[in-house]
Amino acid sequence: MIKIDEVIFCWDFIVSMIIAVSCGILLPKYLNIEFLNSMYSIAVTLLSILFSLFFAALTLIMISNADDFILFLEEDNIYSGIIATFKITLIITFISLLISIIMYAQTMFLIKENYINQNKIFFIIFVFSLFYSLFAIINSVIDSIKYSEKRIQYIKIKNTNKK
Repeated sequence: MIKIDEVIFCWDFIVSMIIAVSCGILLPKYLNIEFLNSMYSIAVTLLSILFSLFFAALTLIMISNADDFILFLEEDNIYSGIIATFKITLIITFISLLISIIMYAQTMFLIKENYINQNKIFFIIFVFSLFYSLFAIINSVIDSIKYSEKRIQYIKIKNTNKK
């Protein structure tokens, strides 16, 4: 089980917060709504694809039917860690996707109402959630690589024991 302090004091959360705060400091109070609409639209597309691929990858890891391999990974708590990381990343990516969809819908409404600007706070929230999601996905991909490396190690050990 991942604790809240393990999430907040992780590099991906901290770097995302630094990026969001930097945007808050450097950007003007109001941003062009057409630009924001494009950014939100891109994010919805990107996160939709990543969420789908990520969910598929999680499913593949979870349906691994080699119980002895899972036990091998659990000797060092690797399997539980990978599943926990994937679970939290899936949640973060889903929340980020929802935020992007909401922001996109809101800007579409504001454009129809002839607004030309939007307060930067919406963009700052969006930036934080987007970068946090992307960095969390990077962490999970690194965990997937560790999973593959351990699989190779396990196969070598298993083959050595057969001889």
